[in-house]
Amino acid sequence: MVNTAITSTAVAGLPTAQAGVASGISSASRQVGLSLGVAITGSVLNSGLHGPVRAGFIGASHAGWWLLVGCGYLVLLLGLVTTSRWALHTAAHSPGH
Repeated sequence: MVNTAITSTAVAGLPTAQAGVASGISSASRQVGLSLGVAITGSVLNSGLHGPVRAGFIGASHAGWWLLVGCGYLVLLLGLVTTSRWALHTAAHSPGH
């Protein structure tokens, strides 16, 4: 859902010679984040699982869903902070611009 936007944002502000590096870093970061997300959510789910999987899976999954909701809010907050007037002002006055 946001892969294209993340990649184009990572590449947009760079010179053409560095676009490949930015795209590669963006892709690698996305893969690491996905792997960590699955591992951490699976660990949270497993820690709440007691007894047979069939009987306790739904109840154990609630903590994992709340973890994902919290991460979603964190991403939303970071997006708002990094695109605020203050962030755009500091980016425009950074030494690289």
